[in-house]
This record gives sequence, structure tokens and C-alpha cells, in this order.
Amino acid sequence: FKNELERSWKTLANLNSISGNSPVKVSVIIPFKNNIQLTKNCLQSIYEVTTKTYSFEIILVDDASTELFSFESYQMGYGNLRVIRNEKNLGFASSCNLGAKAANGNYLLFLNNDTLALEGWLENLVTMLEEDPTIGIVGSKLLYDDGRIQHAGVVFDDEMMPFRIYPIFPIILAV
Repeated sequence: FKNELERSWKTLANLNSISGNSPVKVSVIIPFKNNIQLTKNCLQSIYEVTTKTYSFEIILVDDASTELFSFESYQMGYGNLRVIRNEKNLGFASSCNLGAKAANGNYLLFLNNDTLALEGWLENLVTMLEEDPTIGIVGSKLLYDDGRIQHAGVVFDDEMMPFRIYPIFPIILAV
């Protein structure tokens, strides 16, 4: 496993970085294994709703999928997409680490491939980080298809035990 991870890291040196006049602000890292349609839907939603307020790149990390898809049309159409392919399944965490190692952005954004981006998603996250230097990490409010909140952050109780806020609340009540 260690040799496979080291070999994958060495291949990253051959990846081309995105071109452009401004530096990349955000590297969106999307690890996946199979479920290609979910990944395509995720990419489509990102490209449809993300403004050019902040420059971004997308790094797909394919964890040895048996479903083959090249993503070449996305690479040609958008120019800010790279694909890293693991020869064997290294697992979610190692795939995230490979994506992070390949990233050019000032910020790393880890995204599950079943995520559909909504308008303002990236701008809101980056703006929070840019405007308040005391913030070190941000996360999105995640919604189920029916509008209930899946995840809206973590808080700590009096004993410093973490817990999720607003679990399964309807979106209207948690706004």
C-alpha cells in the first residue's frame, strides 16, 4: 500500500497545472470510485452555478474505478479540471491526500461526488475565510433532496463534546 501511494505521488509531478493570469484561489478535490453519473452531475452543477468571483480548479481522484470514463470532454470544455487515477483502491483518505498534494489553490475544498452545488456555494465559503482571519475551516449546509438539513455544522456542548446542529430540520426552520 505504501509503495502504491508513493508511486501515485510521484506521478503527480507529471500533471499539468491550469493556465490563467490569476493564481488559483480554490482547489476543489473530488475523490470517487465508480458512480460516474454522480460525478458528472456534481461537475455539471459546479460549472452551472459557480461564478468567476474566485478562480478554482477541480481535481478528480479516481480510486480505481471499474466504470471507465475519461472526463476529457470536461477537461477540454473547461480547462480547469484534472484527473488523477489510482491503479488500486487506496481508500477515501488517501485519495483526498493525493488530491491535496496536486492542488494549486490557496484553499482546499473537499467535496463528495454526490454533491450538487447551489448558487453562491463557493463564494460564500471563500468570503467567510477571506473576511475573518480567525476562521480556519468552513463547511456548507448540506440538504437532503426533500429540503431537510443533513448537516449544518458542528458545535460543542459544555463538556466540549461535539454534536451536529439542526439534524433533519426542514430548511425553512433553520434559516
